[in-house]
Amino acid sequence: MGEVLGIGCTHYPSLLRGSQAYTGTTRFLLNNPVVSDKMRDISNWPEGAQAEWANQEEDSKLHELRMIEAFRKLRKVIDDFNPDAVLIWGDDQYENFQEDLVPPLVIHCDDEFNGVEPMTSAPKNPWGEPVDKTWNWKGHQDLAKHIATQLMERDYPVSYSLKPAHAKHGMAHAFANTLLYLDWDRKGWTYPTIPFSVNALGRNFEVSQHGFGHLKPELAGSDINLVQSPPGPSPRSLYRLGKLVREIVEERPERVVLMASSSWSHSFLTQKNEWLFPDRETDQIHFNQLKNGQQHLWADVTNLEAEQAGGHEWKNWVALAGAMEGQTPTIVEYVESWVFNSDKCFCYFEPAGVAAAT
Repeated sequence: MGEVLGIGCTHYPSLLRGSQAYTGTTRFLLNNPVVSDKMRDISNWPEGAQAEWANQEEDSKLHELRMIEAFRKLRKVIDDFNPDAVLIWGDDQYENFQEDLVPPLVIHCDDEFNGVEPMTSAPKNPWGEPVDKTWNWKGHQDLAKHIATQLMERDYPVSYSLKPAHAKHGMAHAFANTLLYLDWDRKGWTYPTIPFSVNALGRNFEVSQHGFGHLKPELAGSDINLVQSPPGPSPRSLYRLGKLVREIVEERPERVVLMASSSWSHSFLTQKNEWLFPDRETDQIHFNQLKNGQQHLWADVTNLEAEQAGGHEWKNWVALAGAMEGQTPTIVEYVESWVFNSDKCFCYFEPAGVAAAT
């Protein structure tokens, strides 16, 4: 019987560009007519948002340090577990999923991922690495194909791929960033990795494309909800997916990490906050449920509720919740934000045998 370690983290793109980039979206919106005149006046913001904006240089550096330390702790947990494979649920934002095919989910069965170029938009990255540097990471084709096969045999249809489609850098950012951050100290990442893409944009796919299309200034005053795509997978379906994947991998001999990678509510997807702030209140509810081992409640969240809270990417974590049903995680860090785009959670779930013994 295989062993399973659960991991939750972020792939926050701005961490790749340094703390000076954390308010980039907010600055863009302060001069953007898609935001009302009232909310472009900082004096009308919530007190917490005003304070973080006023202290953004200091606060962003602290935000960064907390994330880096959390990634280091999670890397140690993974190294101590010494997995045979790492499966990551991450979102696709107009990378492999484009107009010619928009699946709800894809498990990537690549044998290897070569020539990945994640630094092309990060010339000021924290490691000082050149923008044209490439990475080669191992996949685990045998296990990925087995999971895809068994999901379909268990009445859970899923798409699979054998090579990247449109991802111009060789791997979607949700996965490439995660591997870069878990290798913060550049020890190398040799664990075979299985990306599992989730259609995060859902109903916003056509208007948002890479995630920001709905914020084009020329759309000011228009109702972006008039153009809606079919939704992404529901939280309930993702919860079931997580349960099935764990069941499948535990039937095999491998030691496997099941990981969700994403921040939670994103400001630029939270329409009710005029795209300026994440839905901190909903994130706090989800965090309290998680730390008390009540993540099964996430299956009851509807697609619409998740989207209204800017939680399009948070749904990656619902698959992890299903895989870790009945377990309570160790919380490594919870980093809240007003103007740094998103709230971030870091945690791990001990393998079942270890958890039962403690």
